[in-house]
Amino acid sequence: MGKFLPGFPGVLSKNRCRQSAFAAILALLPRNDDHAAPMPPSDTPPDLPDTTLARAMYRRLRADILSGALPPGGRLTLRALAERYGAGASPMREALSRLAAEGLAEQAEHRGFRVAAAPPGALAGLIRSRVLAECAALRESLRCGDAAWEEAVLLSGHRLQRLARSLDPQRLVANPAWEECHRHFHRALLAACGAPELLAFCDKLREEAQRYGAISSLRAYPGREVAAEHAAIARAVLARDAEEAAALLARHYEQTGAYVGAGLEGGAA
Repeated sequence: MGKFLPGFPGVLSKNRCRQSAFAAILALLPRNDDHAAPMPPSDTPPDLPDTTLARAMYRRLRADILSGALPPGGRLTLRALAERYGAGASPMREALSRLAAEGLAEQAEHRGFRVAAAPPGALAGLIRSRVLAECAALRESLRCGDAAWEEAVLLSGHRLQRLARSLDPQRLVANPAWEECHRHFHRALLAACGAPELLAFCDKLREEAQRYGAISSLRAYPGREVAAEHAAIARAVLARDAEEAAALLARHYEQTGAYVGAGLEGGAA
């Protein structure tokens, strides 16, 4: 592989085999039929079986739920949604049914739909699940990943480092370009694990964590050095240090959980 970029010195060494909880986690995941197609990434959801308009409404509703524009627990009435998004009841109903199947919306009998709840008490379990699942996938990526995988980690980390996390230096205003590169960086870390079901599960956990972040105030910004955390994770991965990389990734998510939890408490005060 060519020269490494500043901030991400690479050390190529032999893969270090290590027994882990990887196989145990895979055994708990739902398995596709042997002849079924692999599960698609979460940002490219499967097409709805009907109209193009229904697909478009599904994508817009899904994005607004994940961003917090449609807050957890909020009612999703067909009339209000039709006025807001400029679509009829039929495509909206199809989109809501798909979102309910994904767990992003809930359907109450005879009372329509609402955005799935995001109870603060569930945050700790969500963060713990991310740590267990992603650290297992990361260890397996380090065991199986080749030079092309290393290059993908290096490039995604470099692109992330070049972007500002917030559009406002004084307070957290989401930067869509940073959010996209952030998602690609974390996916790149796990991409070589060879377990599509596990990657899909990690995507689902990430999206749920994203919802929590969107509804919290994150008042600690800009005190946290997120860029330094990402750079440290990338260095450990490129050095093929599985123990250090997994520890840094776990700490990264635990700190995120702490900040988001503080934001949720502050918003409720």
